[in-house]
Amino acid sequence: MRQKVLVVTVEPLWPSTHGGRVRTGKIVETLAGDGFDVRVAYARRPGVRSGPAPCGVEQVDLKWSPVSPLRRLTWLPWLGVFTLPRFDDLQVLVASFQPDFIYWSHSYLAAVGSRKLETSAYQIVEFANIERDRFLSISKRGTLKHRASAFVEFLKACRWERRIARGMDLCVAISSTDEKVLNSFGGKSVLVENALPGSPWQLSPDDAVVMSIANWDYGPNREGMTYFLDTDWHTVLEALPEAKLVLAGNGSVEIAERFSHLNNVAGVGFADDLTELFNNSTLFLAPARSGAGRQLKVAEALGHARAVVGPPFLNRERRPGLPDDAINGSDDVAAEIIRKIQNLNDRHIVEKKIAQYALQHDWQFETASLRGWMKGKQA
Repeated sequence: MRQKVLVVTVEPLWPSTHGGRVRTGKIVETLAGDGFDVRVAYARRPGVRSGPAPCGVEQVDLKWSPVSPLRRLTWLPWLGVFTLPRFDDLQVLVASFQPDFIYWSHSYLAAVGSRKLETSAYQIVEFANIERDRFLSISKRGTLKHRASAFVEFLKACRWERRIARGMDLCVAISSTDEKVLNSFGGKSVLVENALPGSPWQLSPDDAVVMSIANWDYGPNREGMTYFLDTDWHTVLEALPEAKLVLAGNGSVEIAERFSHLNNVAGVGFADDLTELFNNSTLFLAPARSGAGRQLKVAEALGHARAVVGPPFLNRERRPGLPDDAINGSDDVAAEIIRKIQNLNDRHIVEKKIAQYALQHDWQFETASLRGWMKGKQA
């Protein structure tokens, strides 16, 4: 009999319009392909798009209802309270499906959803971020109201995050750094890095096209790009007047319009297929200077055999076995961009090594420890 897995997530996983959907969706597809009976449950908010699930995966809409701001006055994480407001629907689903495993895609969902859940299932929680660190980072930038709100959530996370790590049967970390934190919390953890998609790729052109893809509505991404455009882009153009910066993703057009006084900055909006954009690019820019967790777009860039540059914060994306020049976090981002653009042969050598690495690190490879643990619980 197939083992049943109920994946509780923050939103529909398909279409895969951003990094969080991509990661959880790929894990679901890998589990289903390995013989698990998988259902995905979410509370779909108004205006959120949903699409068909892959063959063999069922989606369940738990429905969503508005949440009173007064419910912020609790030690529970606001994101969990806001995302999963109707607990009874989840309990009914668990009672009818009788899963062997419940996989919480985010720790703040587990903090809210697992409290009173009546189930004998093994509970697995993915720490997409260490929320304590993420909110502390966010609380240092933005308006006073924004900083205060983030700091309150930081204080909450200092309480609930450790409890969740200890209380779950298994924690899933997305980086070796986060895995160490979870172990220090007293949790049992496995590491599931973001896979590098073995995408169609080609060597970068002898050109000067810097590409950057992100959800630019997300504060750390938007602030990082704003800082780069204010401080570094003019230096790149002084050395390479032909250089172009191409932004893609939600909010990219707005950023390009805001900086229309600068030369050679274009926003192309959301793109379903990134292959052509990557193939026409010289390198990839990841400008975020704060935040937590992994940047899935960095994994996508590596999967398309593109070197990645950015501020020192980027260096947390390094992995054992990657070529030394694949990820370059530097205090002088402009100098790194200029160096890579001007050294075509060196860049192509690195790209070939990245492509070889990417072929070996797909989702089957990255989820092996998770799937092995789950199969070991076979009744």
